[in-house]
Amino acid sequence: MSSRIAFLGGGNMADALLQGLLQSGVAEASRVIVAEPVAARREYLEKKHGVSTTGENEVAVRDADVLIVAVKPQVIDEALASVRGALPASALVVSTRMQHAGTPHPLPAGMRYARPLWSSP
Repeated sequence: MSSRIAFLGGGNMADALLQGLLQSGVAEASRVIVAEPVAARREYLEKKHGVSTTGENEVAVRDADVLIVAVKPQVIDEALASVRGALPASALVVSTRMQHAGTPHPLPAGMRYARPLWSSP
């Protein structure tokens, strides 16, 4: 059985990642949920990828094995703070922003995370 994957944000980055994960067979649509505030975007992702969606971040992460944070950089901390109490301690968080010197860490101590470094050709 594949991991349960949750996305915070359903914009272009999430759309591209979903396409790659699903087409490659790394993830199953039935095991993916996307938290997206815009109803029309949720409908688009459901139709295009067959994934579940919700307007509530906490609902999306509740049973996640992997959380992919796919929101704009200026709202990453807010998005992570919104799920801090709902995210399972065993989840792996994938986000471009985890901590900068002098700023509080947006995740509980001991949380596993990966910080990808995106690059373009």
